[in-house]
Amino acid sequence: MRGENLDITTHNVGKLIAALRDVPSDGHSVHVDDALFAAGILLPRTMPTPKSLEGENAHPATKLAESIRTLVCQRQYQASIETATADREAFNISQREFDRRARAAAIARDTYGYEWPNRVALAVMERNVAAVLQIFDGPKDLNTESKRALREEYGVDVLQCTAVERRRLFELCGFSDAEQAEWEAQEASDKARKRVDRAVAEAKARAEGTTYQIETGEAMNGREYVDFCITAGFSKLIEQRRGSVTRYWIHDPVKRISRPLRAKDGTLDYARGRLTQNTPEALA
Repeated sequence: MRGENLDITTHNVGKLIAALRDVPSDGHSVHVDDALFAAGILLPRTMPTPKSLEGENAHPATKLAESIRTLVCQRQYQASIETATADREAFNISQREFDRRARAAAIARDTYGYEWPNRVALAVMERNVAAVLQIFDGPKDLNTESKRALREEYGVDVLQCTAVERRRLFELCGFSDAEQAEWEAQEASDKARKRVDRAVAEAKARAEGTTYQIETGEAMNGREYVDFCITAGFSKLIEQRRGSVTRYWIHDPVKRISRPLRAKDGTLDYARGRLTQNTPEALA
């Protein structure tokens, strides 16, 4: 009663006692809430008035977007109702709370916009193969409703995306076999380049935490040292094993001189990454 801002007075105490007469002796707050609600003492829990959809998110861009929205709303609504039903049957929530959750699920279903459905639909309509692959070429449980909608609207089943179905996605975007091969080769090259860039950034940070001294006596951190060597023409990495010890060098093949690198301080990885960046063919 306090939680609902309702006073217990001499005028309602009799009704309260009567309402609670059938609550079991081991009953808890849910039983009490249900009894007071059934007696009309507690009112249904209110919900804020839902806002109507506006702008681009209020309307589907294509039939595919409409289908995606329908499937997403069905799944979310069903999941919410099933959870609420399970909690109600276990007496974890009151009837009032169950009704509130059910209304909330219905509002969420009815006010779900077209932001995601339209993004997917426009990627397909614009033949944006990178976006299409990101959305559809993934694990079965990723973007499931979008994949089901694609199957319904275009007959392309990517819930199990085999090489054949992946080819269908490229066909959907107007790519020939040769164009697909070229695109995938470029994608692989871009991914390899990004891996190298990440490795260089990590090694660079480690190398900056160490100090090297060159022949002139000048001291610099490991990153500066590697950059200095590469700028001066050192372009080859050499590995020397002596027993159980491995030493690493960066070598100038013209002047035939070498300077030391270390694996532990990041200078070896940074030098390798820098040299790879400078020679893109090495990525092949």
